Amino acid sequence: MSIKRPLLSLLFLLLVGTLPAVATELPMQQHHHAGHMHGGPDDRKLVMFPPEMITQQLKNMRDHMEALDGILRALAADDYAGAAAIANTRLGLDSPSAVGCKPLPQGAPRPAKGSMEEMMGLYMPEDMRALGVAMHSAASDFATAALEAKGKADPKIAYQALSQVTAHCTACHAAFRVH
Repeated sequence: MSIKRPLLSLLFLLLVGTLPAVATELPMQQHHHAGHMHGGPDDRKLVMFPPEMITQQLKNMRDHMEALDGILRALAADDYAGAAAIANTRLGLDSPSAVGCKPLPQGAPRPAKGSMEEMMGLYMPEDMRALGVAMHSAASDFATAALEAKGKADPKIAYQALSQVTAHCTACHAAFRVH
């Protein structure tokens, strides 16, 4: 019980720290975000997305933040199964938001014209896509770890796995900016 409060506080601070990077709708913040935080120019890789793709990406990232919030609330209530369910359905490799990050299997039909999957294939750099897949994979791993933590009554297992999810979010926001 005593480990929950410091870990939840730390995770909250990490999540709140990534919010400015998500705010790409604000042009000044988009172009100067890293410069203001670190005293220099924003040297993150600029990725050019069509406006409808930016809108969808921001919607997905807001949903990711809401999912992480739900996971934290579930963990705070000792509901490890609930946290695992949120991770699997909203963030994991089999979640709807992971579809666009996964490379198409060889021989698979091409995505529908104008679909998010097609746009991600056309505009998303491979290293950005790899971070997305890694985050979704870490979320699936977290779901497994959360159930293991419940069985062993060891919350550290779940928190450590959840930190891997947010580490991939942080890495992507530190490496890329979209326009």
